[in-house]
Amino acid sequence: MIIRNANENDINQIAILAQETYTQTFGDEMSPEDLTKALKTRDEDYFSQAIRTEEIVVAELGGKIVGFIQFGAVSYGNIVRARLKAWPFFVT
Repeated sequence: MIIRNANENDINQIAILAQETYTQTFGDEMSPEDLTKALKTRDEDYFSQAIRTEEIVVAELGGKIVGFIQFGAVSYGNIVRARLKAWPFFVT
């Protein structure tokens, strides 16, 4: 397994992994409309922007992205917090 910084070529695989794991984790608890909205924040457009403004590290196995972690800052008015999103490894 290789752990490395994500690059533009990884965006498609990261988005697929994020949407699959989110759907498996939360899909049964949400309405189809809410799930569709939530998945928009995990699509290629989202990660195309996020890869420029945040740190994303991927775990790669056999040329396939099997996990990633996303680091960034979140602001609420004058309060800044660190944010960490860890997505589980997903091997098919």
